[in-house]
Amino acid sequence: MSGHEGSPPPADTSRVLLLPLRGLASEGIEPAVQRALGETPGVLAVEVHATEMLVRVTYDATRTAPATLRRRLRAVRGSGPGPGGVA
Repeated sequence: MSGHEGSPPPADTSRVLLLPLRGLASEGIEPAVQRALGETPGVLAVEVHATEMLVRVTYDATRTAPATLRRRLRAVRGSGPGPGGVA
């Protein structure tokens, strides 16, 4: 028996969001993306897949939202040399 007698187990609120890296120079972008998204409250893990031009973000849905994560990724574009936009 668990130590939570009478109460349900905590709900898993983690979610995964895949974001495209369109418009970002893939070479050397990993540290900036890791930093920008990793410093966001509620983000549990960030995996940058530069060759696939994709970022996989695991986050706590009770602490942050996909729109916030998209804005943080767009901010990386604004601070770096990459042209174009990020969806």
